[in-house]
Parts: sequence; structure tokens; C-alpha cells
Amino acid sequence: MKTVVCAVVALCAATGALAQTDTTATDTTSAMASPAATSDAVKRAVFCTAVADREPVDEITTLAAPAASVTFFTEIVGMAGKTITHRWMHGGQAVAEVPISIGADRWRCYSTKTLAPDQLGAWTVEVIGEDGAVLARETLAYTGPTG
Repeated sequence: MKTVVCAVVALCAATGALAQTDTTATDTTSAMASPAATSDAVKRAVFCTAVADREPVDEITTLAAPAASVTFFTEIVGMAGKTITHRWMHGGQAVAEVPISIGADRWRCYSTKTLAPDQLGAWTVEVIGEDGAVLARETLAYTGPTG
């Protein structure tokens, strides 16, 4: 099995946001499609707390402050050679955009956003294609501390 690894870090100076992408592809078959995917190219699109062995360790829809960060994982198929973007949005405003070059027909990738305790509310990540179309969209509720 051939494995390709590429890492990209993007810094959004205007917001002080750091988004990191680590992409890995293998020539294995893909998993079942997530109901969250709105495009045939996006097989999975989920929020998680971390990625291990190129897979999300969990799937979350709510996260309590003060969390250090949150990760958005996508599995892309049939888009080798193209670029997608993870657009992180809070309060209806784009706060970070992470371009990801797709290196194989099956490409698992993620971006990570550090959240401040005062950034409560809905966080949305849109997966954007090269033509600007939204391929998938998911929302996470970042809530006040529990306990």
C-alpha cells in the first residue's frame, strides 16, 4: 500500500487564528458515506476532538468551553489534483480559510481551530470546491463551561 503525506499550516493574521491541515491518502476503499455530506465528493465531514491514524477519534456536535481546539475532518473522493477549502465561520463571518490540495482519489484531511472561551456559539465549517460551491457544511455548538 502506498501512503502519501502532506502537511500545511495557514495563519490568519487578521484574526490571530491558526488552522492546521494534515492530509494523508492511501489506496484503500472508502468507508460508508456520512449523512452530512452534500456532495458525492465528500464522503465524510465531521467535527472531532482529534485525529489518530488518519481517522477521527470521535464525532461531536457540541463542545464545552474552555476547550483548547476543535478539529474538522473530511474524506474526499474522486477529486485528485483539485483543491478544497475548509472555511471556518463564527457569527456568520468567515474567520479562517484553509486550502487543501487533494493528492489522490481518496483523501482524508482535517483542519484544526483554536477556540477562545469568549467565542461561544455556533461554529460552522463549509467545504468549498474550486468553483466556490459548498460541497458540505457542518455546525458545532460551542457552549459555556460545564460543571
